[in-house]
Amino acid sequence: MCHADCPKGYTKFRGICYKAFNHTTADWRSGLYCLWDAGGTLAMPRDREINDLLVSLKNSVDRTARFRFGLHDRLLENNWRWVDGRGLGTGEFSDWGPGEPNDFDGNEDCGEYFEALKGNWWNDAPCELRRKFICEVRP
Repeated sequence: MCHADCPKGYTKFRGICYKAFNHTTADWRSGLYCLWDAGGTLAMPRDREINDLLVSLKNSVDRTARFRFGLHDRLLENNWRWVDGRGLGTGEFSDWGPGEPNDFDGNEDCGEYFEALKGNWWNDAPCELRRKFICEVRP
């Protein structure tokens, strides 16, 4: 992994730069922080390799904290979409934890990583909770 052409602190993988923000927390508007920091968005782990990289970046700064990434069903329940508007289609890569997404209390519309006994999984959580987050930007 090379850092050339990426903003400071970002890691380049397959032409996209990623960074796990450890010292900043925000609600769903953390995507605005990604935009302000480097012109990017919340990270979108669309395949196993990108997901593994994001988990590695997350774990390198904080193994146990929950980190927000760019997936939500805020517009229509159980219609998960990436922050760029593309839907998470049936048969596409996902890494939901057992029983997730479960929309607990009817208020879990934002994706996040959470650590469980056998690794880091995707979880749905309330969007207003402040979380650490992972950004992506194209150089």
